[in-house]
Amino acid sequence: MGISKKVHKLKLYTLLVITINWFAAVISGQNFEHNVDVILDAHIDAMGGTDLWKNMRTYTLFQTRPNGVVVTNHNRKPDEYKIVSWRDGRQRIKSYDGKQGFLSIDGNYIEMRPGEEIEMEEEPEFYEELLFARNYPYTVTRLKDERIDEKSCAVLQVVKSVVDTQMYWIDLKTSLIYMTGEYSEDPAHAGVYYKTKFYDFKKVDGYPFPFRISLIASDGRQFEMTYDSIKVNEEYPVNFFEFHPRTTMGYYAYLKDQFRDQRLDGFTFYQETVRFDEEGNIQDTSYWHEAVRYPHQFRIDFGSAKDKNRNLWCADSLYVLRKGEIVHAAGEYQASLLFKNGFHHYDEAEIKWRLDSLGINTEIFRTGKYLNRPVYIIGANEGDLTSPQVWYDAQHHAVVRRISRTKSGKSLDVRYAGHESYGPYWIEGEVYFYINGNLRQSEYYHNIQAPRLLEHKYFNPRKFDKNTWYE
Repeated sequence: MGISKKVHKLKLYTLLVITINWFAAVISGQNFEHNVDVILDAHIDAMGGTDLWKNMRTYTLFQTRPNGVVVTNHNRKPDEYKIVSWRDGRQRIKSYDGKQGFLSIDGNYIEMRPGEEIEMEEEPEFYEELLFARNYPYTVTRLKDERIDEKSCAVLQVVKSVVDTQMYWIDLKTSLIYMTGEYSEDPAHAGVYYKTKFYDFKKVDGYPFPFRISLIASDGRQFEMTYDSIKVNEEYPVNFFEFHPRTTMGYYAYLKDQFRDQRLDGFTFYQETVRFDEEGNIQDTSYWHEAVRYPHQFRIDFGSAKDKNRNLWCADSLYVLRKGEIVHAAGEYQASLLFKNGFHHYDEAEIKWRLDSLGINTEIFRTGKYLNRPVYIIGANEGDLTSPQVWYDAQHHAVVRRISRTKSGKSLDVRYAGHESYGPYWIEGEVYFYINGNLRQSEYYHNIQAPRLLEHKYFNPRKFDKNTWYE
């Protein structure tokens, strides 16, 4: 036999071996790229196609548990998730708004563990993760097929990162997900492996959803969920997944937790002050330098530094300096310090005590409107503009109004306006003081420097006659 014929036979033999191995790989489920594609394509077809799921915006799951608890599970792509449950008239909410999560019971805010937020942000797109796996920088591998609960399943391993691997068992008969498996990403459940099984798929507006889910954890916990109904593309309000306080202390707990890294500890500014007489005529205009250091230090320097005319609030006391001499010193708390950022430095008991000492009824908390913007109002019912109260902008959580009484018993209505953002901080640029309904003083801020935390020496009652932060 010639060399050319031997070579030809060897090539045919090699091709035959490769072909046999290829078919063997298909049958045995070895890791070849086309095997993954076959399973993914079949799964996409079974789920109605990727175009269908691209049009999915929200889905809502409704269930009534055996213990009588009514649960509604809200999902809005890509990462907003909220569970609302009712039992014996009490409401419990667990929500993630795409940035931050929270828990609440009857409106009382409870801080959420960071690990819970990690788990929740992935929920809205769970059913789509496998559909679009090839669009992400994931590594998808088909492992050896397995038989689970009398079902023949293709096993896919999806590596999303070095610390996040998701397993899928795809029913080869239906091409739907039968089971998933993964380790918890919540540090509180480190090392716990969860297997979730999906049953009773039904189409909702063309979208196949499992109406029964069983979850088994490696630490022995088991859960079973059966949905009464499912709604697709239900419209939610823009801020639906954010915290909506129902109590005064719940609101302050929310602010302290959610904005702990954005609290303003101090700032300075130059102020133009215009005073009016009882007829509304301008009485005089003056210029002040002011500095704030939360929670309880506030200084006003009237005129130039050489005049040494200053007011200092420090540790719940007021010190009045005139021409370099302290002419008055007495206990007095500057309420605005508490309302703006001072509360960040106090625990719940002290916040309540300080509000009570200002005569604000913390049992009254409601929503309202001010200058066509939603506000939270603490201390007064609707229509009451005489009781001590404070109003917060519901979006930026800046103080926009506070009402109290002067020492002589007159009505004092302070209105804050012209708020601007200084990084994460919202600071007013204008303040208007109304006494018995008449405008008596207007304040306009200039050269706001925020954040700016001055040293304690500028707020020391024994030294504030000597130290200034301006020229």
